Amino acid sequence: MSVAVRWLLLPDWDPATQQFTAQSLHGLLSNAFLFAFQIWDYFVTVAGSHVYRYFTRVREQELERAELQQALAASELQAVKSQLHPHFLFHTLQGISALTDTDNRRAKAMPTQLRMRTSETPPSRRDEISTRRILSKTCGTQPASHV
Repeated sequence: MSVAVRWLLLPDWDPATQQFTAQSLHGLLSNAFLFAFQIWDYFVTVAGSHVYRYFTRVREQELERAELQQALAASELQAVKSQLHPHFLFHTLQGISALTDTDNRRAKAMPTQLRMRTSETPPSRRDEISTRRILSKTCGTQPASHV
């Protein structure tokens, strides 16, 4: 439509002579080719824009997914740590209780030794210590397995 309107309203321009010429079929076809190339450029630009937005969105979703997985792993670790503390306390108290009847001297020394061993441990590793290892080092016995 715009090609026909342009061909009807504007005369053909001859760049060699730098003058307008009479309208011809050749002028109409050259305007149609010009229009086709402009439409092609437009569609390539729009398609490129959509491809760019698609890959940008995919990359953002992957980053968000990775952040969510990292947050999930951190929350699972925190849940395990919070479950470790009650078990640790239970096993320690059970060890002290067992020692009270058999070896009173070691039972009195156990809380002090336990405090010393946990204070020697760096804070980042304190929660990773297994209950069995601490109790076996502190009182020399294996705790009952209730875990």
